[in-house]
Amino acid sequence: MQLPFTLTLYIGRRFLQYFGIVMVPVAGVAWLVDTVEISRRAATREAMSFENALEMATYKLPHVMEDLIPFIVLLAAMITFFRLTRDSELTVIRAAGVSIWQFALPVILLAREVFELARSHLALQRRPRLGRQVVHRDRLPVLGFAMLAARDEPRPQKHGGRERQGGHESGGKSHG
Repeated sequence: MQLPFTLTLYIGRRFLQYFGIVMVPVAGVAWLVDTVEISRRAATREAMSFENALEMATYKLPHVMEDLIPFIVLLAAMITFFRLTRDSELTVIRAAGVSIWQFALPVILLAREVFELARSHLALQRRPRLGRQVVHRDRLPVLGFAMLAARDEPRPQKHGGRERQGGHESGGKSHG
């Protein structure tokens, strides 16, 4: 038997509900721990205020959540299936002839979407901002020429505790 669409929506909605219920306190605790840690580290610096620590913890939160989202999804899925079992809804679903994989599918697909949304959101945050990178056109040829000139010069290399210039060591065995 195929899982009815209404039942798929119901299980998916319950999973998203528990995902939100778990994510908010976990994010709050992570933010609070980061705020305390940043404040502790900044206690010796006079220029650092508590407001700056709050701001830094807020900016750090998306990257912390990137590490915590798999655990939040796992916990939300466990709570979803626990509550469905506790209310005897899974027993009724199984009695109707629906396999375990069929009623787990909405949770699996939504978990995948949560991972994709989190990954794409964080990838957009990590993208370099082009407005901050200013390159003057009159300096481009000079920079390019300097890089080429530096590449052609022999560099001193350390080998066995002594420096030598770019070629082979004299007096050593050559492989060839």
